[in-house]
Amino acid sequence: MENDNIEELRGAIKNALEHGHNLEKIKQSFINAGYPPEKVEQAAQNLSQPSTQPQPKPSLRKMHPSELKSKTTPPQPPPSPQPKKIEQPKTPPSKVKPKKSKLIIILIILSVIILIGSALLGLFWDRIF
Repeated sequence: MENDNIEELRGAIKNALEHGHNLEKIKQSFINAGYPPEKVEQAAQNLSQPSTQPQPKPSLRKMHPSELKSKTTPPQPPPSPQPKKIEQPKTPPSKVKPKKSKLIIILIILSVIILIGSALLGLFWDRIF
C-alpha cells in the first residue's frame, strides 16, 4: 500500500516534469497539499530508477523487410475529398440590367419633375394664392 502511494507520487512528479515544471516547486506543491515530505522526497529520488510495474516487452520475432518499411514510415491519412462546387443557374446580366436601369431612369425623371414643379410653385406662390 505504501509502495502504491510512492508510485502514484512518482507518476505525478514525472508528469509535472514532462510539462516543464521545476522539480523543487513540484515537491513543495505536494508537501503543501498534505503529502509527507519523506514520501515526496523518496518518490522524487526514485524517478531515476526503473518502475516496479511490468513494462510490455517488444516482440523478438524476425520481421519481413516489407513489415519493417511499413513500421518506419508513419501512416498517412487518406486524402480528403474535395467539396463539390454546386453551380446555380445564373440569369444572364443582360436580362437583369434593363429592369434595374428602367427603374432608375423612371425615378430620376419623377424626381426632376417634382423639383421643377416645386421651383415653379415657389416662384409663383404669391401670384397663384
